[in-house]
Amino acid sequence: MVAQGAADLAAMMLSPYEHFEDPMAVARSENLTKEEKLSVLKSMEADARELEVAAEENMGGGEQHTLAAVRKAMRAVDPEAAARSAQVQTSKAT
Repeated sequence: MVAQGAADLAAMMLSPYEHFEDPMAVARSENLTKEEKLSVLKSMEADARELEVAAEENMGGGEQHTLAAVRKAMRAVDPEAAARSAQVQTSKAT
């Protein structure tokens, strides 16, 4: 598996939906390392959280991949990392 260049990875993290159809497409990618997949998925996770907040405030719009879909993809890549991410979000919410 060949790692992406730093500029390519930065672009994927900044605008992940320009490079991937959905979170599982990241998980299935053969061109990214496990760490790169997690970085892109964490960016998608942040976007999904922002969209959920916007929807709660009646400011939704645009494509939306649910937080559940992103976390499912994260579990497919690395179950332990997905669990850590969910724990961090739970502790921030309380």
